[in-house]
Amino acid sequence: WGYGGSGALGRECLSNTLEPLEVTLLSSEVISQVYCGMQDCIAIADDGVGWTWGGSAREVIPRPLRLPPGRKLRAVGCGWQHTLVVCYE
Repeated sequence: WGYGGSGALGRECLSNTLEPLEVTLLSSEVISQVYCGMQDCIAIADDGVGWTWGGSAREVIPRPLRLPPGRKLRAVGCGWQHTLVVCYE
């Protein structure tokens, strides 16, 4: 729930909401961690795949985070206007 602009809630609708809503495109994933920046989020699935959404009107729905070949996501740091990731092989 919260601010829906810039795709921050991971849903196609950009409106704000006062109630928790499921990020339906991730319902088949086992998510172990979620990190949130000012207007974007990254979720880490149990298999090490990162999912990112928000930050602009173009990136409203979750999409896989592109990592170098053979790398998986371990941790994330989100700031005001930056994101850092820690990967492993």
